[in-house]
Amino acid sequence: MQEIYPEILSADMVAFASPIYYFTLSAQLQAVIHRTYAIDIPKNVKKVALIMSSGSKFVYGAAITEYFQSIVEYWGVENAGIFTANGRQNKSKKKRLELYRFGKSL
Repeated sequence: MQEIYPEILSADMVAFASPIYYFTLSAQLQAVIHRTYAIDIPKNVKKVALIMSSGSKFVYGAAITEYFQSIVEYWGVENAGIFTANGRQNKSKKKRLELYRFGKSL
């Protein structure tokens, strides 16, 4: 985290990315999110996005999006988008193009 803190503090946008296991973000990403509490709200961050990948389209429940929206509201930032891919979409050209266009729009 000592290497990540300066990156978060100097960033104007943060993109959280995670595989989805049992209807929630990975433990590693949750640990990073929880540990940002130690640096308070990153003042330079204006936008956050969430990118998720899974084997099933049925694992993206309200719990994840509500958790993410809570971070958006607590940090007082813009929700730049929530992106999901499942099964074959994970390697599809269409999904890569969607994420590429999102990145270019920033």
